[in-house]
Amino acid sequence: MPVMCILFPRLPIVLAHAQRPQFAGRVIVLASGAGEDALVTAVSAPAARESIVPGMTAAEARRLSPSAVFLPDNPGACLEALEHAASLVRSRFTTRVEVGGRDHIFLELPGRPGATDTLASAITAYLTAFTGHDLRASVATSRAAALTAARCARNGVA
Repeated sequence: MPVMCILFPRLPIVLAHAQRPQFAGRVIVLASGAGEDALVTAVSAPAARESIVPGMTAAEARRLSPSAVFLPDNPGACLEALEHAASLVRSRFTTRVEVGGRDHIFLELPGRPGATDTLASAITAYLTAFTGHDLRASVATSRAAALTAARCARNGVA
């Protein structure tokens, strides 16, 4: 059965901006833990341009961008947003939906991968309209392949 992965790129940052709009356009770094040993979990586009990446320590990120705004990680808010997206899909398209991580959901689609393009496009358009979030999607024969393709997609369904 074809698997669709819907990826919400930079969801943690989008949700952080929604809670703190005064930081729009700034170098935003989300971190888990305390102090300089905290680990970076997500970064804004301006932070990525300054070579800050998830996995580095807060101290490393601060050296790269002394004016960066450091905020606490928000996995609960991410999962809440994904559960909302999953419930939208369940109510209209299919009940076979699961949250796959902090930035993506998986759906099992009926039919062959080539025959599901129209359904996948409809789901993507529906979620974009109702959540307001940018998303990427892919249909493949396995979850791993669908997630990899969604991470590589620019927009729409890969």
